Amino acid sequence: TPALATHPLSTRERTERPYSRLAVGYAIAGKPDEAQRMMTEYARVVPAGMRASDADRYAAAGQIAMARGRFAEALSSFQSEADENICANCAAVDLAQAFMKLGHQDSARVYYERYLGVGGPFRVYADAHNLAASYQRLGENYVAEGDRKQASGYDEKLAGAGESEGPEPV
Repeated sequence: TPALATHPLSTRERTERPYSRLAVGYAIAGKPDEAQRMMTEYARVVPAGMRASDADRYAAAGQIAMARGRFAEALSSFQSEADENICANCAAVDLAQAFMKLGHQDSARVYYERYLGVGGPFRVYADAHNLAASYQRLGENYVAEGDRKQASGYDEKLAGAGESEGPEPV
C-alpha cells in the first residue's frame, strides 16, 4: 500500500508495529493473503509475550477466515477475541457477522443487540464502523422473521444513525 511504502513497518520499533490491525484491514478489504503475510511477519518479529496479550490477533485470524469463506473457523477466532479482549463488546459485531454467514440468525441477532446495548469507552470507535450496519442487519433479521414492528424500529434507527444513538459512553 502507498502508506506502507512511504512508512514501512521496519522503520518502527517491532513492539509498536500494528500488524494485527493492518491484517484486519487487509482481510476486510478482500486481501486475505496479504493479511496472512502480515500475521506471519507478526509471529516472526513480535515477542511471544506481546503477541499473547494482543486480543486483536484473534480478530485478524477471524477476518482472514471470513475472507476465505471459513465461517466456523472465523467464529472460533472471534469467540477467542471476545474472551481475551479488555473491550467487553468489541467482538460482538464480528461474532454476529460470522453467525449470519453460518445461517444462525437468532445468534446473530443476540450479538447485534448485545453490541447496541452496551456502552463503554471503545463504543465511539466501533459505532463509526458498525452502528448503521447493525441496525440494518437487525431490521433485515426481523423482516425475515415476520416481525415488522421490530424491523421498523431498527429501520427508524438506521435512518437516524448519523445522529446520537445508543447508550452514552462510560
